[in-house]
Amino acid sequence: VDNLSFNGALTPSIPVVAPKVKPSASKAATAAGTAKVAKTLTAGKGTWTGSATIAYTYKWYRCTTASTSTTTAAPTASAKCATISGATASTYKLASADVGKYVRVLVKATNTAGSAYSLSKTTSKVVK
Repeated sequence: VDNLSFNGALTPSIPVVAPKVKPSASKAATAAGTAKVAKTLTAGKGTWTGSATIAYTYKWYRCTTASTSTTTAAPTASAKCATISGATASTYKLASADVGKYVRVLVKATNTAGSAYSLSKTTSKVVK
């Protein structure tokens, strides 16, 4: 809105406040690295849109079946995945409990407008 003049006085322009926008993943999270005990996997948070500032948290899953699909929610029972206790960093060091399983990561993006999720594909190979 432009400034307007009435009776010689100038009215200030009305400030426009940008709306807050909840995060949304435009590119899915990834789990990268070598699927071998004692190696470290690294979470790629993906690409997100939304109002700044966005904070990210991570949760790693151990799965009995491979999945080439990504989603915007935690894995369901049909995905045959279980949360890895204590694995909440952007990296995860593979343990003996992971042998014969696939691993994936869930990234949660949060800002003042809300939260959203991005679940990676599983590792392409079983952990050895």
